[in-house]
Amino acid sequence: MPGDTAYIIVHGSGQDGTSHRENTVKLAKHLRAIGEHVYEIGGPGSTERALKQYIEAVEGRIIRPIDEVGIPLDHAFELGFGMGAGGRLDNIVKEGEQAIYEFLRKGIRKFKIVGFSRGAVASVLLAQRLPIFRDIVDIQSIDLSLGLLDPVPGPILVPQHLVIPEYVKHTVLLIARDEGRPGFRHLSLQRENPRTRLTVDMIRGVHGDVGGSTQSGTTDLSLDYLVRNLEVPHRLLSLQERLDKIVETMMNSDRSVNLGIAQQYTRRDYGWGVPTSTPGDIVFPSYTHTQLFNQHFADADLFFPFSAEIQARLKEEQLKEAARLKEARLKEARLKQAQLRAAQWEWQQQQQREARAAAMERMRQEAAVTQRRMREWLERRAQQAEAERRRIRVVRPSPFAVTASGQILHPPPSIQLLDAGDVVKLFRYGKKLIFRK
Repeated sequence: MPGDTAYIIVHGSGQDGTSHRENTVKLAKHLRAIGEHVYEIGGPGSTERALKQYIEAVEGRIIRPIDEVGIPLDHAFELGFGMGAGGRLDNIVKEGEQAIYEFLRKGIRKFKIVGFSRGAVASVLLAQRLPIFRDIVDIQSIDLSLGLLDPVPGPILVPQHLVIPEYVKHTVLLIARDEGRPGFRHLSLQRENPRTRLTVDMIRGVHGDVGGSTQSGTTDLSLDYLVRNLEVPHRLLSLQERLDKIVETMMNSDRSVNLGIAQQYTRRDYGWGVPTSTPGDIVFPSYTHTQLFNQHFADADLFFPFSAEIQARLKEEQLKEAARLKEARLKEARLKQAQLRAAQWEWQQQQQREARAAAMERMRQEAAVTQRRMREWLERRAQQAEAERRRIRVVRPSPFAVTASGQILHPPPSIQLLDAGDVVKLFRYGKKLIFRK
């Protein structure tokens, strides 16, 4: 059953599905064999077979695709332009757009576009065209990754500066370190979104070592690096196989590639015939650990001194690791300080809450005592008022009367109790005494 990922493979110049040795061709055939969604696009000039057939007639075989024939700029129009090495990129992009549209109609939302040489340039241009599908799909819902094998501008009509779109999730870039022919210099690549993950490795070798035209040990290492980092369903080289490929590359470092009719054209800016790699100056792929390599050859009495560039690279990695550890320690210290400040602030807040609670409790107790004393005083005053109310006053009448017989007549005693007005006056007097203070 096919997976949920669609693979669009864009071959280099003069390459298509009929080729056999190039990494993009191998990858496409493998993915198709295991049932994945694959769409191949022939590289610039692949539909024009005349030049390749002519070379086959002269040499008895097709020696190299156009990517491996070093053509100075003064011959570009006679050979390169006739094969459309730059001008056919628009057609490649249009074909890729149609492929993406068909995959989107099938419900596929995960794409991995892999290209070599000018096909890698076309892969970036195709990725930039993704917004044309915004009417049928949310662009942010598409998971897009790029695998770029040594993108080069070619002699003419190819952009010199490329921008990786912001919606690309991951880009794997492999660059040939020792290529110096005109039209094969490295392109300027820039990420539109700094969050786009970028995995880059510079391989010791020329353009064909990365793409597979020269069939060196570096070719298999390049393909393994691509599928390993791009997470393509492909068999990965074991550690022993990787080390064997490295040794194979070093042992064949003095070889000279027969370029046939192109023998007069230089493959590097410092002269043809220079070895692809030498024991004293070799750059290992980034996934091969230096210490592991040294352990492998520890019992073989072999010593491969590292070049100044590799030493600088290792030193740079050590400095980066030290900086990372320092940053981690600083981050941990800042975190501990923040936690300590937070704990101190929480303790202070707790102390303040406890102090406020104690003050409120004291106020409640004092208020309760005051209320109790006031109630007691009011009760005493009420008792006194009650006693005053119950007090009897005897009023004797005056004057008295005398009878004819001389008897003094006194009227009966008049008993007068406190009336309501006296009680009200007494209560008001008590309130003044209570609230005087």
